[in-house]
Amino acid sequence: MKKVQNFWKESHQIIGIDSIILKDGTTYLTEINYSNNINAKKTYNKIYELRIDKKVSLNKLLEDDPDLWSEIQVYGKIDLPDNSRILFGEGEMGNEGFILKLDLDDNLEWSFFSTDSNPFVKTEVINEKIHIFSTHGFSIIIDKQYDPTKMVIDNHLSELDK
Repeated sequence: MKKVQNFWKESHQIIGIDSIILKDGTTYLTEINYSNNINAKKTYNKIYELRIDKKVSLNKLLEDDPDLWSEIQVYGKIDLPDNSRILFGEGEMGNEGFILKLDLDDNLEWSFFSTDSNPFVKTEVINEKIHIFSTHGFSIIIDKQYDPTKMVIDNHLSELDK
């Protein structure tokens, strides 16, 4: 994880593959899947789901492909009660989005990167949970402990949409 912290500190780049990377280097591959649903108007007729897959070796990923880094554009931030922050925005390509958490010294606590989410562009607190919205219309929900392995997608369906 030291290499990840160094890249973050020096160039504000993160690992640019579908993954969650924790500050201890624990890495989970992720996927955002969707199914078509004509009633899902807010998400352009799609229902999205976040899948958090198996743990993988961060060192092995970097060994196999040392060019996994992605530049990011920050579109917004959330200041948290403990003076840490969550940043969100877009990766290098228009289809990419990221969410990351920094401690009060700007060290990377965790990062989530998706090549299928589109950029994350706004935030809202709904029922005491943080929702970070993608341009696809869905939001990623972050729990009160800010645990990225417990993130889920809200498609914002009303009872009439189901």
